[in-house]
Amino acid sequence: MKTCQISGVELGRLKILSDVLNGKLPLKEDSHALHLSYRQAIRLKRRVREQGIEGLLKKAPPKPPNLKITQELKQVILSLRKEV
Repeated sequence: MKTCQISGVELGRLKILSDVLNGKLPLKEDSHALHLSYRQAIRLKRRVREQGIEGLLKKAPPKPPNLKITQELKQVILSLRKEV
């Protein structure tokens, strides 16, 4: 069983979206309660339907940024700094 930490904001979003998925409330009204645009609420609803609670959690990007300094370059910079 996988465990995860969830904030109060994400827990509130889950409650609202579960009401939407159960058909109790319309998404148009709940998008206002979530403080999201209607389109973003649709995306979030789809992620919760497909992935469950993990769809609400923030995810790290799949690859490092383009401008990230590599370990090798970092070592070169540190060695040059020590020489000065």
